[in-house]
Amino acid sequence: MQTNQLLLLFCTVLLLLGLVAFFVGRAKAARVRASGAAMYAQPDQYAWFAVLSTAGPAVLVGALGSLLLLLLGADIPP
Repeated sequence: MQTNQLLLLFCTVLLLLGLVAFFVGRAKAARVRASGAAMYAQPDQYAWFAVLSTAGPAVLVGALGSLLLLLLGADIPP
């Protein structure tokens, strides 16, 4: 696979994982709210936290890896 195909695959999988995390997080927060438990935030805020918890580390590792390759002057194939 070429570099641009790997990047597209990585971004697509990351987007899908983020979407799944958003809807699962929001549904869980809505269930907790419906049960009558006190919540400190809205369900959408819990959903965005789930997205950041899911996609954030992957984006951070990808960005740090790219920066490291850039600083080391690695020859990246097209």
